[in-house]
Formats: sequence, C-alpha cells, structure tokens
Amino acid sequence: MGGFQLVTLQYSRFYQLYAAVQLVANDEAYTKESLREALVARKDLDANLPDSEEGAKDVIEELGNALLIQEADGHIKLTSEAELPQNSRLLFSGKAVSESIYAADDTEAYDRMLTNLTYAHPELLNIAKEVYRNKPLEKFEIKRAIAGNDPFGNKLNDFTIDIGVELLSDADVIRKSDRGYTDGRCPITLLAHLIYEEYEAIASGDENGVSEQELFERIELMYGIEKSTFENHLSRLQRHGFVTPGSYGEITFDKDAFNAARIHE
Repeated sequence: MGGFQLVTLQYSRFYQLYAAVQLVANDEAYTKESLREALVARKDLDANLPDSEEGAKDVIEELGNALLIQEADGHIKLTSEAELPQNSRLLFSGKAVSESIYAADDTEAYDRMLTNLTYAHPELLNIAKEVYRNKPLEKFEIKRAIAGNDPFGNKLNDFTIDIGVELLSDADVIRKSDRGYTDGRCPITLLAHLIYEEYEAIASGDENGVSEQELFERIELMYGIEKSTFENHLSRLQRHGFVTPGSYGEITFDKDAFNAARIHE
C-alpha cells in the first residue's frame, strides 16, 4: 500500500465493522457489491432500514480507510501484515483482527480496529483527549472546544464529532454518564498522543530526555490515566521504537515516528 491519502470519517458503528470483518474472513469471494448486499441482509446490522444500503457502503469504505480490507481482482479480502504501510509500527492487518474475533477476544479485536481507525482518522484522538482532560463533557461542549481543528488535515465539524463520539463510545474509550462523557479504557494510540503532548511541555530541548516518573505524574494528574495502563502502553511503545529509555529514569521520544504513525503532528 502506498502513501496515505486524506479520508473522511464515514458513519459506521464498531459492531458493524466487526461483523463485516467476520463476513470477509468467512468468505473472501465477496465483491464490493455482494458484500454490501450481505451487510444489508444482516438483521443485527440494522438491515432493511431506509438508509441501510448507504450505511453498508459506509462500512465497507471505512474498513478500507482503516486498512483492514482491500479490493484485489474484483474481490474484497482482508489485508495481511505485508500489505500495511511501514511508517506505522502499531497497525494491525485485517487478518490479525479476524484472528482476535475467532479467538473470541472481542476486546482485543476492538482495540486492533481502533488502532487502525485512529491512524486513518487522527481526529478521534483529539476528541478523546478533550474528554479525558476536561471530563465530564456533554457533546455540545466537545464541539465548542474542538470544532474547526484539523489534525493531519482531517477537519473536525459537527458531523465528524458526532460519529467520533459514537465510535469512541462503542470502543469503551469514552463512557456516557448522567453528567456527560467521561474517560473509559485508554488505548495505546491515545496514551501515545497524550504523553507526546506532555513530553513536549516538560522537555527542555529536542534531544533532551524527561523523567518517566514526572511524565506519568502529569498524565495521571491531567488525564486520570492509571499507572498500569501507562506502563503497559509505554512498554509497547518502547518495543516499537517510539520511546527510548535512558539513564537515571529518563526517556526520549522519536518525534518522527509519532508523526509518521499519525499519532501527533
């Protein structure tokens, strides 16, 4: 797959994306049209509604945006690891998502899909960050705070914020409470986005490290991230070369890696 092209967030829900991956995993003889028909026929995917056909098209387009499916020789197939761009070390293939589905690990399947969705749509990270930092927030408050922002050229407006809030709620990244939206399970791409911001706030120069403990204390104070979540995600970011541990408990960040992975500009 070549360089990344700007894509627009489509209306789709996580359970719809999940079911579509499941369908393609079971039968890679689908064409785009026959997959659309199969999605429309699924009663659990809000089938036979006035806009169900358009909705099915959106689901297929979104899976393509997220690099989970691709069309080859007129047929839809799940992507493999070799077909993913090399500039993001965190992405999962469609086949990797289907493996989680067949292992009955829905949490892992959702996390893998979300990783790819935030690569296609980094504005999702901005929505989640606003909620984590200023929780609880009603949807109109989120819109008031970030509408018009355009991370990586993806402009946030009423429509994309509405869709983004639903997707993030589906994935349990944010949760609806009586007082508004609040934080939920923090995925790795969101943690990476947050620690990059705080790293820039406290680092004294481009090449200087920061104290891992000081960084965690800021993340905990400002976003309510637990120590176990911070350590688990940071460990994976280190394995993939985004973060490098140094002496005296300090860490440094590879800013180019964060930018290439569309985590932070």
